[in-house]
Amino acid sequence: MAQNGFPVTIVSDLAPVIDELTRGYLPIPLDAQSSLKYIPGLTTRQCLIPDEMELGKIRSSNRVWIHFHRNNVHQGSLPVGQSEVRFGSFADLMTFNYHRTVRDIEIEFDEKRAEIMIILSQYRLRLTEDCLDEYFLSDRSGTVFLPLKKPVRCFQKIPRGCSPRLYKFTDAVTAENLGDTTAICITKPPDFYRLQEFLIDQLKLKWFFSFSPMLMQVVGDNYHIQLPSDVDFLSHYIWQMVLSLGYHIKDGLDGEFMHYVGREARQSQWDRYPAHRFYKKVIAIYHLAKKNRFFNIAKEYHLIHGQWLPPLQPSYDYVPRIYLTPYGIYPRTLKPIRGNRVLRQYKRFGSPMQHFCRVILRDCDLSPIQSDAIEAWQSQLKAILLNDGLIIGQHHFEFLLFSNSQLRDCSLCFYHSFESWTAEGIRQWLGKFNHEKSVGTRIARMAQCFTSTIKGILLRKEQLVVIPDRFDAKQRCFTDGCGKISTSLLRKLLMKTHGDQFETRRLPSVIQIRCGGIKGVLAHAPDLEGYVIHYRKSQMKFNLQRLRNKTHIPLSMDDGSMLYGVVDETNSLNEGEVFIQISKETAEGKEELQIITDCNVLVTRMPCYHPGDVRVLRAVDKPLLRHLVDCIIFPAKGNRPHPTEMSGGDLDGDEYWTCWNPLFLDQVKQREPGDYAAPEKPKVDGEITTEMMVEFIIDILSKAAHIGILSRRHLAICARDSPENQLALQLTQYINDALDFPKTGVNSMTMGQFRKLNVHEYPDFMQNETKNVFKCDKVLGHLFRQMEETVNIHLSASETIKPILIDQNLVVTGYEKYLGDAMLDYQNYVHKMDMILNTYDLKNELELITGCHSNTPEE
Repeated sequence: MAQNGFPVTIVSDLAPVIDELTRGYLPIPLDAQSSLKYIPGLTTRQCLIPDEMELGKIRSSNRVWIHFHRNNVHQGSLPVGQSEVRFGSFADLMTFNYHRTVRDIEIEFDEKRAEIMIILSQYRLRLTEDCLDEYFLSDRSGTVFLPLKKPVRCFQKIPRGCSPRLYKFTDAVTAENLGDTTAICITKPPDFYRLQEFLIDQLKLKWFFSFSPMLMQVVGDNYHIQLPSDVDFLSHYIWQMVLSLGYHIKDGLDGEFMHYVGREARQSQWDRYPAHRFYKKVIAIYHLAKKNRFFNIAKEYHLIHGQWLPPLQPSYDYVPRIYLTPYGIYPRTLKPIRGNRVLRQYKRFGSPMQHFCRVILRDCDLSPIQSDAIEAWQSQLKAILLNDGLIIGQHHFEFLLFSNSQLRDCSLCFYHSFESWTAEGIRQWLGKFNHEKSVGTRIARMAQCFTSTIKGILLRKEQLVVIPDRFDAKQRCFTDGCGKISTSLLRKLLMKTHGDQFETRRLPSVIQIRCGGIKGVLAHAPDLEGYVIHYRKSQMKFNLQRLRNKTHIPLSMDDGSMLYGVVDETNSLNEGEVFIQISKETAEGKEELQIITDCNVLVTRMPCYHPGDVRVLRAVDKPLLRHLVDCIIFPAKGNRPHPTEMSGGDLDGDEYWTCWNPLFLDQVKQREPGDYAAPEKPKVDGEITTEMMVEFIIDILSKAAHIGILSRRHLAICARDSPENQLALQLTQYINDALDFPKTGVNSMTMGQFRKLNVHEYPDFMQNETKNVFKCDKVLGHLFRQMEETVNIHLSASETIKPILIDQNLVVTGYEKYLGDAMLDYQNYVHKMDMILNTYDLKNELELITGCHSNTPEE
């Protein structure tokens, strides 16, 4: 910096104090490169202090933190004495409340992983950039304060290998304590300067210094935090959400304040969402307190107005969502979800908002849960699923089931009893599954009832006609999961689900359905008369009378498309041939149809691991199939069904990636397809019990993370060598078995084999910072480096962007009188936009508009 003096950032919780301190000093524009823009809840000023004498005036203030832009980690005296770590929160700028203390700690630094380990005996507390906030504080006594964005993880210290997970840090610091901790204090760290340097240089945190020592006070557990038992469930739910923010909220509550809050909750006793006054107020408090660790709920509560909530969306249900972690439960905001067959039974099972709860399993820091965390947690998790359930207010939720897509995201459905209905009663109501003796298959069949669907139409039994499947010589099914629907019934269904959109428009050629026990796709069949569905035995998963339907219309691209696969019912196609007809919209809004014919096409199914999963087939024109649009039709004859050649696919709703770009086709050499024979499923001799199902579910969850790990290893090997590498082929088989495990219960890989299949070198485009990295010369490597160059160009350009100048010809004369109304409209927009972003855990409007979300998907 050209100016002489000390460029500093000063923060305080009292605006008058900081204004008085910085009066007369040269202000410096807030610069994200040199300092934090702000700390939520504190007033921030950046200025140039001319000399040491003036700096002394700042030092004498007892309610400020200072950040020196030219870092000097040797501020303060070197601490001497016993090292301690304390778990708590900031009560205010100069006060730290702590609940637990652990003495005689050691500190280790891992520069490669950019981690700090706090060690005591066999316990290791891991501090990473992900869990630490953007700044830290030290005071002149040599104490270091680390604000947390997320709870920290704990591991068992062992000499070699992977450290097992733990959910406590000594017997004194329990899982609940770790979950409630929002800041960690280290007194007299054994390597004080090394710790500060590591935080600044390795973790890139901004360092603030207090010339006055922080007041530290021990606080007992607060038992005045719950609402009275007689308030409604929605009030309990949203209050539990605020309490999940931890000690910085809980420590600010007392009996008198809770009496007032309870009285306000009772006033909303009969309110309905989204007009529930207590919910609207507390959700506003939650979002403010989540961003501001200095938020004082007792002082601010009376000043906060209710948050705007969007109106209810028709055809959607609002079900409470909870993140369940080894540290506790974290309720989330209500958001609309597609209903399913069970949720739509309001009169039978009760309101979805009051009696159902979606429980999403997460790691301690709310990140996707990994297999090591599941294994360490499984005894407690099993107790929750089998016996204990979850309690929110006066509601006791017990484990019910899940949909297949929910299980992939570690999401489960819980139920609070209504009248005489219990979770076990609902499972019995779903259908007859006694014939299915494989635990995995039975669970998969039951899970169909929880798949999100649009409410369709009721069908009579005579409208459902079963037709035979077609098989090859090895009993591999050509028609697996594919049936037919008549024109009149298809139009009636779409009129019910999409209004009058399809009154005159062309009907879609394929719909995906859940129709009672029938699962898969139905292809439009103009030759069928009346209101009928022809389904196959391969589509019948279990027996049920009630019927529900769902439609999906795929969108096409220029040289390729993602298309549902269906079978050729006319026997027009020979082996190796497919029929593809796609629709395009012209500039005038009219639809044009194009038949892809007399050319080769690439066809595959995601995920694609085996080199033979990419098939080269011949697109031909068959007049008898021209009624089918925006789908790919496979032949019903040949040596083997083509869908089974692509990652073991079928026709029950699988989508196939197709491409007819000749430049791309010329680069592909077709390999022999993989053999995806289904393994023999283990059967149970007697009745399948709930305990067996829970054991199987936990087994699925513990192995789910293996798929991602194996996939990354497979990609790394292919980037170095090729998909035909023997280790890559071995991984392909393991991945395929792992993907099928939820249905088959068969796992071909032992934990010993899993550990041996490790990869020690990763390509640059995977950005693995803990492994050796090589420059990849494959397509992904070139794309990655070109993208990096583009990003760097944009970043360097953004530093020199000049402010936008308003064209004065566009300025309306007398615009000043409209500024007040414009600001009100803008604030209203921001208010509503913030609610949408918070509901879906999005960072900004860009993520909302583009659909590129940085958050962890829930389903």
